[in-house]
Amino acid sequence: MRGMRVTVGTIVGLVASGHTFAEILAAYPYLEGKEIRQALAYAAWRVEEIEVPLPGRMKFLVDMNLSPLWVSFFACRGFESVH
Repeated sequence: MRGMRVTVGTIVGLVASGHTFAEILAAYPYLEGKEIRQALAYAAWRVEEIEVPLPGRMKFLVDMNLSPLWVSFFACRGFESVH
């Protein structure tokens, strides 16, 4: 953030763990409230989900290290899979 040593991840983590803006600003007095909002906006933009349609005929191979329950998960969504 602005060439500082505090990262967006640090700010987002503090907000997610319940710290108020006032508490964060007290811990990092060189920050401003608008920068906390900008960090949250940037994080939201970076993790924005994009829905990608899958081809109609796709078969999944569920790795042996995963639960066999994944087979029913895919079946409920119309995909064939094997464990």
